[in-house]
Amino acid sequence: MSPQSILNLFKDFILVFHMIIDSYKGVYPTVSKKTYIAFFVMIIYIITPIDFIPDFIPIIGIVDDVIITKIILGLVSEDLSNYKVWKASIRKGSVV
Repeated sequence: MSPQSILNLFKDFILVFHMIIDSYKGVYPTVSKKTYIAFFVMIIYIITPIDFIPDFIPIIGIVDDVIITKIILGLVSEDLSNYKVWKASIRKGSVV
């Protein structure tokens, strides 16, 4: 993976986090249960010390975290795309 693709992955991770927060606040109500579950599974996997490849191993220790993040973001891509459209419409001042 290139540094740019890792950066895009990180940006999408942050965007999913914002989507979950906006949904929790009631500002954005269309997040599926699948997305909630996938997001929390991803968070738990990333923060737990037990991984397929231990995090203390330099460089390759975070590879499994990146792979899991990529898989989860792929699973929630439809909700994420809808959120991006909604977010862009809010920035332009229109209400969807």
